[in-house]
Amino acid sequence: YYQGSLVIIKSPYLSFESPQYCLLIIRRSREIMNLRTRRLLLFVAAPLVIIRARSEVDHGKIMIEWIRKEGGFVNPKIEIRRADPSDPKSRYGMFTNGMLAQKEKLLEIPRNCLITSEKISSKDENIDLEEEEEIIHESFKDSDVDCLTVRNLIKELRKGDASTRAPYVNYLLAEPWSHLPSSWSDKGKKILNEMLEMFTNIPLPPEESTDWIDDDWLQQCKGNNDPLENNAALIVVQRSWDSVLIPVFDMMSHRNGKWLNTEDANVHHTSKPIKVRASRDCDEGEEIYTSYNMCEQCGNRYETYGTPQIFGDYGFVEQYPQRWVFDIVSFEIDETDGKKVVSFFSGPPKLMGITFLHDILSGMKKASEQLLNYTGL
Repeated sequence: YYQGSLVIIKSPYLSFESPQYCLLIIRRSREIMNLRTRRLLLFVAAPLVIIRARSEVDHGKIMIEWIRKEGGFVNPKIEIRRADPSDPKSRYGMFTNGMLAQKEKLLEIPRNCLITSEKISSKDENIDLEEEEEIIHESFKDSDVDCLTVRNLIKELRKGDASTRAPYVNYLLAEPWSHLPSSWSDKGKKILNEMLEMFTNIPLPPEESTDWIDDDWLQQCKGNNDPLENNAALIVVQRSWDSVLIPVFDMMSHRNGKWLNTEDANVHHTSKPIKVRASRDCDEGEEIYTSYNMCEQCGNRYETYGTPQIFGDYGFVEQYPQRWVFDIVSFEIDETDGKKVVSFFSGPPKLMGITFLHDILSGMKKASEQLLNYTGL
């Protein structure tokens, strides 16, 4: 790991899944590997082939070519690129490079490109990477993350280029590891939970936002406390639609309101390909957005799922408009001409709702004051 760059080490002395090769992804985290160990690797794991990523791999282009080769469709008037092309650390997004008409087809993703809970066969029968027959634990059904989808993803990540979904797998491996609250340090999770539970009369959402690893993956799914496996579980939480990982489709960013410009079909279907169309006319250069709570396929999420829940499950605070859904009062905050506009879902709040909002305001002021007293963060 050198100045923030990814280093890939191949060595016969280090084994990950195969005795011949080791793919070592070193993160900026002392929890994964301390500085002394990183230095030691450079001396004891010889002979080494060290590849420093100087030019970025165009994963968007590679995945589009793969989807088309597998019989799918990607509209030639859209492209996948960094939000800021001059910044290799900016997020990936999907953008138009031409005008799109309402109802124009954008994507069609074949089901053989998905990663689901179903068994995936290897494209190379000579590569022995299959594990023992999967044991289905009774506790799997109690987990909010699909345990079998996570296990299938782990297998594909370890296969790397040998995976039948290699373009997608390589993109996931190249992405920064999950930043969901469940991946935070113990101190970070403690501070978040205290802020949500201790400073207001009623605990605030998102509930159980730090439990995806400790509860769902390790306990319910009987997973291993391994950094790659933990990250795979969070990938399924963050990227899947009903526990199905959909390549290219999952590279669309979330935004509601006037920004939302897609509609999808067959996300919940078990045999048909995933299709996405433009829900309105789109200008050239416009970003393509989906919605995690306001889409036609989102069920009743629009009633119960808002900005706090998106933060807990996807790891970011959504751009405006934002939806804040509480049991006592719910509202949306939008931005128009640089001004914030608040709209309550059921008319102006009553006294109980006003009291609740005042309690949140005073509680968060107290929480911020206490946060400033924390040291060693």
